[in-house]
Amino acid sequence: MRIEFSEITIKNFFSYGAKPTTLKLNTSPLNLISGVNGRGKSSLLVDALFFALFGKPFRSVKIKSIVNDINKKNCVVDLKFTVNNKSSRIIRGLNPDFIEFYHGEDKIDSRSSKKLMQKEIDNLIQLNPDTLKNICILSANQSKSFLDLLPHESRKVIENILGIYVYSLMLQEVNNKRLIYKEKFKQVEKDINFYIGIIKESENNISRMKLLRERFEKERIEKIEILKNSLAEKEESILTFQSDLVSLEKLGDIINEKRTDSSGLEKIITENRIKVKHLLDNLKDDRSKIEILGTNTTCPLCSSDLSAEHKELELSRLNNSIADKKKSIETILIQTKDSESNLADLRIEILELEKEITHRNELTTEIKITENDISAIKSNIKSLEEDTLERHLSNVLDKEKIQEYIDKYKAMKEEYNSLSEELLYCDYIKDVLSDEGVRSLVIKKELPFLNSRINEYLRRLGFGINIEFDELFSLIITNPRKKDYEYNNFSNGQKKRIDLAILMSFLDLARRKNSINTNLLIFDEVLDSSLDADGIADFIVLLNRGFEEGRYKNVFIISHKKELSLADCRKIEVLQDGEFSYLKED
Repeated sequence: MRIEFSEITIKNFFSYGAKPTTLKLNTSPLNLISGVNGRGKSSLLVDALFFALFGKPFRSVKIKSIVNDINKKNCVVDLKFTVNNKSSRIIRGLNPDFIEFYHGEDKIDSRSSKKLMQKEIDNLIQLNPDTLKNICILSANQSKSFLDLLPHESRKVIENILGIYVYSLMLQEVNNKRLIYKEKFKQVEKDINFYIGIIKESENNISRMKLLRERFEKERIEKIEILKNSLAEKEESILTFQSDLVSLEKLGDIINEKRTDSSGLEKIITENRIKVKHLLDNLKDDRSKIEILGTNTTCPLCSSDLSAEHKELELSRLNNSIADKKKSIETILIQTKDSESNLADLRIEILELEKEITHRNELTTEIKITENDISAIKSNIKSLEEDTLERHLSNVLDKEKIQEYIDKYKAMKEEYNSLSEELLYCDYIKDVLSDEGVRSLVIKKELPFLNSRINEYLRRLGFGINIEFDELFSLIITNPRKKDYEYNNFSNGQKKRIDLAILMSFLDLARRKNSINTNLLIFDEVLDSSLDADGIADFIVLLNRGFEEGRYKNVFIISHKKELSLADCRKIEVLQDGEFSYLKED
């Protein structure tokens, strides 16, 4: 896997502003990026490279701090590179967040989630952050060197360098398959036990059939007898109800006649009461006239004098009229009393008839209920007469169903055997791909080369110790007096010599295995404080030899030392104009 980074462009990234800043990555073998601290030397290359490839900076800072704190938006990193000579490009941004990924002429669908897009990128470059750090970047500010990594992290780096990380992925896939097969295996076992239970239960049910049949027939006959008795009672009841109903059929006509008579009497009573009121009013008028004649000597109508004879005659007429009216009133009142008595009797008769009509309606309802009961009883009798034990036990005693269960049991058994073979195969592959399997053989084969290269670089860097990695990548450090050391016992300068030796050895191992190989080798402020003058001189000699042997293509040295002078190198100075950084190239 050959990855060649050609160009990176940034804007609104850390201290760089909205004006795009571009850095060519493959034009010069040796490159020096210099500038005072805080100007953005490391962010220009190291952080920008990591952000483009992995969506996060090299340093342990919050992702939002990447965006320029003056402009606060439109942060973009554009990285161009080739993978095995095929052009690729990643454009990644924040505020707004976006990612574009091109491989050759194809643009990967940007509608995919960030996670899926990152997976596409990882599959293409076949690099993870730890591996990239350990084959092309050495930083004085690096929080973790290779020797600080946890065992599983360091092993992952080595497997990437050796090109055998695919075995880890294969092992993961095998383990996933094993889990799936195990779950299927458990389910198949459960299904097999289920069908065995059903088949055994069916066999037991068949043996109990004779006893069940006798009991069923006895209960069926008893139920039919009970229903027939109930049917006879219901039929007798309905005959009685129908007979009673016939006698009540003419009640409607009778009650209608009674109600007509009642209405007539009510009308007569009302008319009589009006007549009595009218006669009483006339009586009152006559008495009033008699009173007037008794006290006056003139006629109240014409004002002429009343003679005694005329007055006597008028009084006699009025008294006769009063007597006649009293008699009429008395007669009407007697008639009214008789009518009211007759009306009361009629109303009592109507109430009795209404009760009988209610009873008739109840009888009609009772007849309908009884008829429904009779239909239900007949239906139940018919069902019982047609009923068989087999119908109730069809699910248990269905021979076709039992055979179906037997066939399913056989199929489950075959699947069980097949899964057993698959699990055995997966266990075998798991053993082959495990840490103690083929990966261990490859690592064991390459360890002598790696250890020899590390110690060769240590000698060239003037550091007289011996380093040995074992198969588990535990580190043993000794000096010529065979005294054991711990990595953390050394000074920072000595640690950087060890880190340099390991980094260069990893590059040699990657080229030897033709696994992961990039054109970049970045030393971030390694020469500023971690190495003394002799260490820097030894380091420059190593670089020159690497260029001569064709092992290094594009080396970038990042430094804030003004006095650092490198021959035959491209010089890039990071300066600041106001709030924003920019590049000046000699």
